[in-house]
Amino acid sequence: MILKTENVVKRFGGLVAVDHVSLGVNEGDIFGIIGPNGAGKTTLINVITGFYQLDGGSVEFKGKDITGFKPSRLCHMGMVRTFQIVNPFPDMTVLENVKVGSLFGNEDSKEDPEEKAERMLDFIGFELPRKTLAAHLNSNQLKYLELARALATDCDVLIMDELAAGLTPGELPDLCNLIRKIRDTGVTVIIIEHVMKLIMEVCERIAVLHYGEKIAEGSKDDVANDARVIEAYLGEEYAV
Repeated sequence: MILKTENVVKRFGGLVAVDHVSLGVNEGDIFGIIGPNGAGKTTLINVITGFYQLDGGSVEFKGKDITGFKPSRLCHMGMVRTFQIVNPFPDMTVLENVKVGSLFGNEDSKEDPEEKAERMLDFIGFELPRKTLAAHLNSNQLKYLELARALATDCDVLIMDELAAGLTPGELPDLCNLIRKIRDTGVTVIIIEHVMKLIMEVCERIAVLHYGEKIAEGSKDDVANDARVIEAYLGEEYAV
């Protein structure tokens, strides 16, 4: 198991945003985390990746207790993420933005940072000229730029927070194929997403949060048929 949380708790004043959540992600998984708005999905990821300090429980990565580790340290260990709200370097080019990931992500990398940035942009199929300023990209292009920057760190675990938001139904198959392609390079992928078509298409295992609590975890078929999940989130559409 490459990533595990045990009874993780995060409070904001009197609000318990994450309530004793335990889950496990196996190496090589494409693992989905779903739930209604306000369920605690992004807060859980913020705790796992060190952006928030937890108020209880523990997090393990590659068998090591990483509770309280800072995001930069976790990046060097091989865990990176993308964000719902992308924050590029707007006055830098596409290539320079991705080069940041290759320069500062993996300290042991021997590959030329610019060559690696080019390779990651090619890998995700980014079609705009490399000299394009990030300030000139639309929201979807920025998400893919951030994805390339994350991959340039040579990560072992990639956490994607709502990358499919804003995509048209016709664009989803390409994203599904890209996620599988990333996993096939040896990267474990964790997806936080509201677009259930993508979740059901690519995820082998899913965890469901509701009001900060985990109400289900298992294969996508088991989760889709769980009465609590159907009532809280999915409805009957995805039951099989």
